[in-house]
Amino acid sequence: MATTADYRKYRTWFTLFVIVLLGGFCLAMLVYNGRFNLIKDPFSRLGASKTPEGADNRASMAVFVVDMAITAIIFSRLAVAFARDSNLSFRGLRVLISITAALGACIATFPNNYFLTQHQLGAGFLVGSIWLHAILFIADASKATSRGYGIFLHLLLQSTILYYAFTFFVQAPERDIVQKIAIIGLALTIELALGACCKEPSTADESIAHREANSTGVNR
Repeated sequence: MATTADYRKYRTWFTLFVIVLLGGFCLAMLVYNGRFNLIKDPFSRLGASKTPEGADNRASMAVFVVDMAITAIIFSRLAVAFARDSNLSFRGLRVLISITAALGACIATFPNNYFLTQHQLGAGFLVGSIWLHAILFIADASKATSRGYGIFLHLLLQSTILYYAFTFFVQAPERDIVQKIAIIGLALTIELALGACCKEPSTADESIAHREANSTGVNR
């Protein structure tokens, strides 16, 4: 059965989120007071008030904080959009995890060189909430396409995110490299899932328009 939820607006919001997040990271790297290795250094280092060498890093930290603040605003707006969409399945859950993502982004602004636990907790809430969003969008994409496509998206998502979670938990040496792969996998999964879902509203609209046209013809 075709859903009438308009996923195009959600795709716009999530695309904006990815652009803001990565754009903020790039800007923070440019003003980072030292050499930031994109492959080996964690993005959390961009939000620290000092570099590992002890140099002042408030410029990069300020960019990181603004980046997280805008991220919080985006997910707050998404929570409102989900709450208003009565055609969307698991609407309450989507609202809840959007709120936790926004709160996580706010808590992640704590500089990890002074408040490591708080920063990691906030980042965990943010990433975990987005991961849950991805799972729900995969379920939507499976309905719009096929079960096989849903399995493919799950493999893409879980093979990157869960592997990063494992390397982070055991403090594996490659965890910071895997972090970038996980972000790419998460962003790509949501983009592909929403791309598939975006085809569904237009199909539903055409069906509704066709029925209305037939009904009008009969009444005449």
